[in-house]
Parts: sequence; C-alpha cells; structure tokens
Amino acid sequence: EFYMVKLNAARVAIDATGMGEMPAEVATDRWGEHRVDSVKFTAGSKATLAGTLRLKIEDKLMRIPPVERIRQDFHCIRKTTTATGNTRFDGQIAGSHADRFWAAALGVEAANEPAAVPGVYVL
Repeated sequence: EFYMVKLNAARVAIDATGMGEMPAEVATDRWGEHRVDSVKFTAGSKATLAGTLRLKIEDKLMRIPPVERIRQDFHCIRKTTTATGNTRFDGQIAGSHADRFWAAALGVEAANEPAAVPGVYVL
C-alpha cells in the first residue's frame, strides 16, 4: 500500500496466494479493482507471468539490473515438466523462491493493462 502512495502507482499486481491473500484484499478494498490486480499463483498464471517477462527482456524492453541478488533470482528460475505433463517454474538455488523475479513479473503484468477509471467509459 505504501508504494501506491509513494510512487503514485496507477496500477499494481499483487501475489494473492497464501500469505499474500490478505494484503491483496486490503489493497483492493482501499484502491479498487481497477488499480489492484490480485494474482493467484497457479501453474497457468506463473507460465503467463514468466513468459511475458521473458519476452520483455528478450525484446530489450526491460533490463535486469546489475545487482547480484536480483540477477541470481532471475537466473535461478527453471522451467520443468512433471511426470504428469504439467509445467512448473521453480527457483533452483537453495533458500531462494526467486521473489525478485516474480516481483518483476507482477510489475510487467500490472503495466500491461492501463488502470481503468471507474465511471468513465470509452465508446
């Protein structure tokens, strides 16, 4: 919530899985669904988020900062296929959940759709 005010963010995407469910709900109540995108991390949503972020980086529309911890998070993500054919994205470094990678992916997700203004409709 602090970042919405401090950065005057037009739109944010928040991990609404597990412990993130309550902060996402509070932010949605405070700022509205038109500014807060609550994202439940599922295999499908992770595939979409990771794919979109990858394309932004490959197209040179986004760069990975030269900060070691951030680079480690980006490079530790691995796409694997389970025995049942499901796709998984996991951090491969011990103790890492690749939080900085997923934060960047959520930021790209939020930036992909402009914030709607409630009560204003474009024909």
